[in-house]
This record gives sequence, structure tokens and C-alpha cells, in this order.
Amino acid sequence: MKKKKGNLLEQHAEKIVLGVSVVIGLALLWFLVIGSPNSVQIGGRKFGAGEVDRQIRTSAEKLEARLNEPPAAATPQSGHKETYVAKLNSPLREVGDFKLIVPGRNPEAPVEDREYALPTVPPATNAFARAIRGTAHVPLEEVTPEIPYDKVPTTLKDMDLVSVQAGFDVAALYRNFKQSFIMGPSVRSDWRDDDLAAPVFAAAQLQRRRLLDDGRWSDWEVVPRPRIDAYRTRLDIPETTDNLKYDISMQKAQIKPFEIQQTILQPRPYDFASAETVWLTPSFYDEYVKILDREQKEALRQERERTLGTRRETNVGYETPAGRTGTRAAETPYADTRTRTLPSRGRTNEPTTRGRGTAAGAYYDEYMTETSPADRRRQQRTTADVIADNTKIIIDQRTSLETLQSLIFWAHDDTIEPGNTYEYRIRLGVFNPIAGRNWCAPQDRQYENQVILWSEFAQAPEPVVIPPMVYFFPTELARSNERGVTIEVARYHMGNWRKQGFDVRPGEMIGKPVDVQPQVSAADGRAAFDEYEMTRGTMLPEKIDFSTGAMLVDLVRSDAWTGLRVVRSELIDALYTHDGLIIQHVPVRKNSWTADMKAQYAQIEEAAAKTVTLNTSRGQSKVDVFKPRPAAYPAYGDGYRGYEDRIGVAPERRL
Repeated sequence: MKKKKGNLLEQHAEKIVLGVSVVIGLALLWFLVIGSPNSVQIGGRKFGAGEVDRQIRTSAEKLEARLNEPPAAATPQSGHKETYVAKLNSPLREVGDFKLIVPGRNPEAPVEDREYALPTVPPATNAFARAIRGTAHVPLEEVTPEIPYDKVPTTLKDMDLVSVQAGFDVAALYRNFKQSFIMGPSVRSDWRDDDLAAPVFAAAQLQRRRLLDDGRWSDWEVVPRPRIDAYRTRLDIPETTDNLKYDISMQKAQIKPFEIQQTILQPRPYDFASAETVWLTPSFYDEYVKILDREQKEALRQERERTLGTRRETNVGYETPAGRTGTRAAETPYADTRTRTLPSRGRTNEPTTRGRGTAAGAYYDEYMTETSPADRRRQQRTTADVIADNTKIIIDQRTSLETLQSLIFWAHDDTIEPGNTYEYRIRLGVFNPIAGRNWCAPQDRQYENQVILWSEFAQAPEPVVIPPMVYFFPTELARSNERGVTIEVARYHMGNWRKQGFDVRPGEMIGKPVDVQPQVSAADGRAAFDEYEMTRGTMLPEKIDFSTGAMLVDLVRSDAWTGLRVVRSELIDALYTHDGLIIQHVPVRKNSWTADMKAQYAQIEEAAAKTVTLNTSRGQSKVDVFKPRPAAYPAYGDGYRGYEDRIGVAPERRL
């Protein structure tokens, strides 16, 4: 039989329809007959309508059986506090063999064979040392680069600060380094190193020694860096490479920033709260005090002349120096001229015509001097000139040290004790750039492992005498007890000298803490005194420790005789001791005191009559070492004398 011709779909259409019908039938059989469409899923399994109730009943019976079982013992839970704290303390404890890689010299790297002659460090020269006393802002916490002195909490405290300065030729230091590491005849071209030829200052070392009781000097000791130095820990540099934590190049890089170099060369002083205390470099301080004293006397003289002129002009009919009768200033202000005959001072007497001068009623006699006050001021050096010169020696980031032939550097000592005498010397050190590298020339091998190359010391020519902060003066026989003596104790407290009298008998300590009414500031004059009088009952007293640490041992008397009669029994000396071993004596009554005691008492009397006001706000009292305040006035050379008189408060009413 012959097959039909056509396409494949037409030839097998009945077979395709039959196949599709079979597939649909099987699907309907599975979904509608074998698998019921009315099923639900419980616990991840599907159940038909007839099985749902049976499954729920079975689950309920199992749950009821578990509820009726006795409770199982609870498993104790271990505390996690210790684990948490341990992870906080050591977060890397569970990390195996953790190592922090720091930059440094690779011990396996090939070592170059170089040879350098070490540079010579110029000597420090022209040392000066001076001490100032005042009430300073002393830090309560450690000063760090993160919390500098300007931001750390402080408290007011009386202190002495010694500053020692010296000169240094930085230009010569740079030339010597270049000669050793770049330009020297023995330096090969491949050895030339600009980094080695750039000196980095490592320390300005201050040393002191104390005068002992037997007249000998103690051994020299290194003065620690001040407590206000934010980099004092970083600047604790070992002497040899054996104790270095890092390679010498890494150590130099840590100290090289300008703010650290400036801290080494020109560290800042403390902020003083007392307006009378200002810090200047020692070479300018004495000159500043002398000029300030002269300017103060000149200001007082001019004030007296103005006051005298005002009184003359406000009175009618006063006698003028020429013998004429004057009138009120409102009638003829500064208008009259007069002919006066000057006394002879090496010249012939000549009638001279002069006017009154610009100050009200003030006369100026030219025969007293050859120049006018304005000419004298132009010729004489002023405190502003001193401050301007002091500012010029301060280095900043614009200063080129390489060309600076005269660098003034200094260091501070804030650990001195009152009542002692010290000698100081200072030197400057730079890093040895090839320390520990075995590159030193044969003549310098002894410095192979020395980290710092030091200059020679410059010693201050005069010792620094630190006066005590407590004095006592036996004045008379005690009125309350004939066996005792009245002793006045003077203490330097919060920038002021305070005095208190004590009746002391043998065997008793001299001085003790006393509640004293606070002194009234002289800034407001009489108004401040009156305000204090009105509030005397409400102002809280301040505790001042007048303890001296000395005990009165005995009183020595002297009897004067005439024949067989005792004329008088006079108290001569008071015996006292500080340690119970050495007994010292001091005269009783002012007329028996030594010249030094009388001078000390007079200075303290003068200082105690004045009130030094304190600026408790550091924003007002801050002394910027880079811009010294022209309005601040230092104490006198003895450390506790001021310059201001109390304004508006009569001496007999001073507290």
C-alpha cells in the first residue's frame, strides 16, 4: 500500500492528540483522586479531611503527656561578666601569635661600610640664672600633647621658678655637620647624606648643686624637665643605643617637629596669677626691674607735681615762687609768665622768663637738668624697649636656624626649695646621626653608641639664692606670760606677705595654722575697704599655715649689776631647734637684731602693707613667653617686694 504524502503533523495528528489526552488524564487522576485537593498542612505534613482531626488529637495527647511529666533540673548558666571584661582588657588574646611590625632597621639588610668623622658641637656660652617668685597655676593632672598646659586643670600655688639661659652658635653647628657628612675631604660622593647633615636638637640639660650647711657644695645633679612640659616623657632619651627602643633615625624623626624643638630650646614658663610677676629671660630681667623702678619713681614724681599744681590753682591768693599773688585757674589758666632769677650752678645769674608748663600748675626748673623730660625719655631705655628686645630672641617657624649665629636657649627648674642656695650650669645636645651604625672614624670610636653629642657646659657666674617663704622675728617679752616671748611669723601666701604674732613658751612650736580674714584688694581703694567693713561678719576666713617647723627651747637673759644690786634683767636670745639636734639662737627685740634681720623685717613690712591681686582666670593671667605682657610687673630681686601702693586705704586702716 502506498503511503500518503504530507507533512509530519498531518501524518501523526491522531497520535499527538491521544498523547496529550493521556497526560491530562493522569494529572487529573493524581490531583483529584490519589491526592485529595481538600488537604491541610500541619507540622510540615499534608493531611486530608479525614486525617486532620486524628492528627490534632494525637498531638494534643502527646502535649498532655509532656505536661504531666515531672520538671527537669535546670542547667546552671555561667556568668559572662568575667569573659566580657577579659575581652575588653585583651581584645587580641585569642589571636594567635600577634605581632605589630614597626619601622626600624632590618637586621638582615646589608650594612654599608661607611666612615665619618663626628662633627664638633660648639660650646654653650654666657650663662645667666635668675629666680622669680609668685602664685602660679600648677597642673593637677599630667600634662601631655593631647592635654597641654593650657587645657589641663590647675590650682593656685606659691612657687619659685629658676630660669637659666645660655648662648649657642647654631650656624657653626650646621657648618660642622655639613663638613662631616657632605663636604669633608674623606667623604666619598656615594656617602654624602643630607639627612645626616641636618642636626636635630635632643636636649637642653640643666644641672645644679646645692650649698650645704657646712659650706661645701653638693654633687651636680640633673634637673628634671618642668611639670608643664607636654613632651617630658618623649624627651627622656637614653644616653646609649643599648636602651633605644627604635633606630636612631626613627628617634630623630620623633623629636624633629618644630613644636618639640622649640620646647627643648625655649620652653614656656608657668602662668602666674599675681600681676606683679612676669617672666623674662634672665639676661633681660634685671634690666627690666631697674627701668621699671625708675619709671615708677618718675610716675610718682609727676603725680605729686600734678597734685601740687591742682591744689595751687584751686586756691585763691596762694604765693607763687616769685612772690606774686596767684588767682584761680579758671581765670588765668596757664597764661602767666614770670621772670625768675635762677641760683648759680656754675653760671652767672641771669633773669630767665619761663611759663607754667603743660601740666596744671607744674613748674619745671631747667637749672635742675640740662635736658627736658621729653629729651630724657628719648635718650633713656624704657621697659617697652626691653620687652621688644626680649621678643626678638624668640624663635618661630620662620626662623632660619642654619644662619642663626646667636641662639638664646634656656631651661627651667621648678623643684627648688625655699631657703637654699644653688649653682647652675647648662649645656645643649644634638643627636648623633650615626649612633649604633659602626660608621665612626677610628678617632671617634668611643662615641659609637652615644646617642647625644653634648656641648661644653656654661655655668652661671653667680649662685641663685632662694629666700625662705617663712620668717619669724622675736620682738618682745610675752605680755600674757613672762616665761614666754612674742614672735612675729611672716609667711608668703597667695602672692602676699602675711604676718601673725604668737606668744610662745619654751617647749612649744613656733607658729601654727590660723584662720585669717582675707585681705581686701587695693584695686577699688576706699570703696573696697568700706565694703569689707560692711560684710565683715559674712566673709569666710582663709586658713594660713604659719607653722615654722621650729620649737622654742629656752630664753637666755642677761643681768646688769652695779655693786651688789641687780639693775635690770634683760632678755637677750631665744634658743630654738628644727630637728632637735642643732640648737640655734636669735636675738630678741629689734634693737638687738642683726643688720640682715632688720633688712628682712623692713622688706616684709613694706610688702605686707601692699595687696597683690590674683587673676584666677588663666585667660587674664596667662603670660605668653613669645609675647611678654608689657603691663605685667615683676617682683623685686629679693623675690617678694612689689611695686604698687595700696590705693585709697590709709596705712592705719590697712588689714
